[in-house]
Amino acid sequence: MDYPFQNWDDYYTAFTTSLCTEFYGDDYPNYAKQHDISGSKFDYKIVKEFLESGLNPQYGLDKFIKSLLEGSRYAKEIEDEIPVYIKMFFDAGAKFDFDSLFSMHYPNSTNFEDEIATYATRGMLIDIFSNYNIDVNKYYDWSSIEGVYWEYIDDAIIKNDYQKARYMALKDCSTYLKSK
Repeated sequence: MDYPFQNWDDYYTAFTTSLCTEFYGDDYPNYAKQHDISGSKFDYKIVKEFLESGLNPQYGLDKFIKSLLEGSRYAKEIEDEIPVYIKMFFDAGAKFDFDSLFSMHYPNSTNFEDEIATYATRGMLIDIFSNYNIDVNKYYDWSSIEGVYWEYIDDAIIKNDYQKARYMALKDCSTYLKSK
């Protein structure tokens, strides 16, 4: 469904697609046209209207984060705007499950490259959420590892300590984790 959207699911399907490809206008021409006119202010308007109309803010926040992770190709381009959305959702009563940023994206996958595909976006979100005093040390002893770009992590570490390898890649993507 194209703009005007009636619910979170329809909107976030288009939003996610816009974060995945520059050709999202092929599937969502009205949404793309409004983006051309108003830029990201258009997304802000949609989210604000949905929240004011009484749509569930928790569901909206959860879908927003999921869209960022699934659309990680262009998510970094809206990094400066994300805190505004987070605040809007929090002000409407939503809470965020920080555990989701540290859990495995593909719990049954053994393909390291697939697993870390969302880590740049996760690192960006950890940096943003660090303003909310999340206790990152409950997930790992960050001072015990160095952040390493995923392609440079030794295959033996990936094979023998998958969690450590994941967190080395995640630490490399987060300024906040690098400070730990």
